[in-house]
Amino acid sequence: MGWKASCILVNERGPGYLGTRLLHDPVRARSLIADLGLGRPGSLGMTRFDSGIYPTGLVVGAYDGAAILGDPRIGEACLDSGADRLTARVLEVFPKAAVLRVGLHSVVNLWSYTYFEGGGCSGPTAAAPTRGSCWKRATRCPRSGPTSSGP
Repeated sequence: MGWKASCILVNERGPGYLGTRLLHDPVRARSLIADLGLGRPGSLGMTRFDSGIYPTGLVVGAYDGAAILGDPRIGEACLDSGADRLTARVLEVFPKAAVLRVGLHSVVNLWSYTYFEGGGCSGPTAAAPTRGSCWKRATRCPRSGPTSSGP
């Protein structure tokens, strides 16, 4: 039990847009999969939001002006500075978007995120309080360029 997330949230609209009732566009999702170089699109059907943000495999939600990508490896990428390969591709496809990469896992009390916007990022922030560690990259990290072997 507990809470978990391993996802990338993309917003090309204003603050709060992802909190509105968005209509999934399967055609746009297939196009986004191709644009991100994620291989041949396949679908197992629709999923709930909570399953999409912490999936067992790749999940793509595509909307007008927004996207949600879930993959088990995204959370691990939050612990690295800069953009992993998937995040770098997302930043290329959505150059003007606000992008939030999130990794949460309550079982081990770990949280991490990186917020990209305006050509840079907030720097990765992570904590594992039960292990007594918390860190935040003090400087803005590069917006693109893979730095890890993530998804």
